Amino acid sequence: MLDVLYEWIQNLVFFLLIAGMLLDALPGTAYRKYVRFFTGMVVILLLVSPIFKLSGIKQSFEGLYHSEEYERMMREVESMEWYFQEAGEEFWQNQTNWEDAGTDGKNAGVGGTDTSVEGGEQEGVEGIEVEEIRIGE
Repeated sequence: MLDVLYEWIQNLVFFLLIAGMLLDALPGTAYRKYVRFFTGMVVILLLVSPIFKLSGIKQSFEGLYHSEEYERMMREVESMEWYFQEAGEEFWQNQTNWEDAGTDGKNAGVGGTDTSVEGGEQEGVEGIEVEEIRIGE
């Protein structure tokens, strides 16, 4: 019991020291009232935290938070799974296009164009020829 009380007092004093250093480190007085408001709210939560622990409210809040967080994470994973499935299908379609173009896919860029630096032309690969480039009029 004394360990819990000691830990509670230690957390409260540590937070008050950090909040005091933060208030002293602020360059002006513009944000001082907002920092004081926020630290005051946290101090209130630290003061009532033993009551939450004893009454069991803390476990119910943690369970509620973790269930909501779990659901959010599952939705994110499902959306990522859909994205990677779509990207995988596109990747395999590009691989097929490279094989159809006569390259092995190692020297091919986007859309099956050849990006190798070797001289000469390869069969089945179309090139791009630029005749003139104008900038401005």
